Order: sequence, then C-alpha cells, then structure tokens
Amino acid sequence: MVKETVLLADEVSYSYSPKSYVCDRVSMRLQRGELVALLGPNGAGKSTFLSLVAGLRTPHLGSIEILGLNPSTVQARLHLGVTPQDSAFPKTVRVREVLNFVGAQYGTKIDDDLIQALALQSLLPRLVGGLSGGERRRV
Repeated sequence: MVKETVLLADEVSYSYSPKSYVCDRVSMRLQRGELVALLGPNGAGKSTFLSLVAGLRTPHLGSIEILGLNPSTVQARLHLGVTPQDSAFPKTVRVREVLNFVGAQYGTKIDDDLIQALALQSLLPRLVGGLSGGERRRV
C-alpha cells in the first residue's frame, strides 16, 4: 500500500535578515498517519517553519505542499489544523462565539460531536478572558 504524502517541504529556507537564515534548507516528507515533533532551542526556527507550513509566510527558497497544494490556498488550509501558542480573540467574547467565527472561516458549523470530542461543553458560555492558557488553546 502506498502512503499518501500530506506534507512535502523541499529545501525550504526563510530569513528575517540578509545575513542569516532561521530555516536553512529544511526538507521533510510526512505521510498520512505519521506524527512528528519539532524540537530545538529558542530561535532554531520551529515556529517559523510551522508558519511556512500553515501558509502564513512564504519560503524565500524551496517549496512546501500540503496534499500537493500551496499552503497559502484555502483548499490546503481546509486540510490543516493549527493550535497556536496563544489566541488573539477579544477577552469579552464567549467561547461559543469564537467557535462560530472559526467555523464560518471554513464555511462550516462547529457541531456538537466536535465540541464533545474537545471537551468544550462547559466552556461554551464562558468569556475567553476568563479561560486558562490550556483552555484557550483547546478553544
């Protein structure tokens, strides 16, 4: 059985300054069902690489594909889930409102099965500003 490539990064480089690359010729092939962890010291380029994979930045050199698609396209982003370190949602909105907003970005409704799978039922009426860091990341 041939496994499907879900992420292909080929010689990806990104620099914040002309003198040094944060990501320098990073290559990775991730097959469906595989799990990887990016480990390294602060400033090693882990977050930068993930922002390239998520299509939030464009590599200066090399290429990245999500299921054969450019990561900056809506089609690719529909296949990608990202849990950021922190969210920028206003502290005065309720969790239910955040979920509705995020669902609308993908043209879908957040259903009860997903809410239950993520154990968010008790958080729905709460304000984002009153959540712990772990609760915010789950949302």
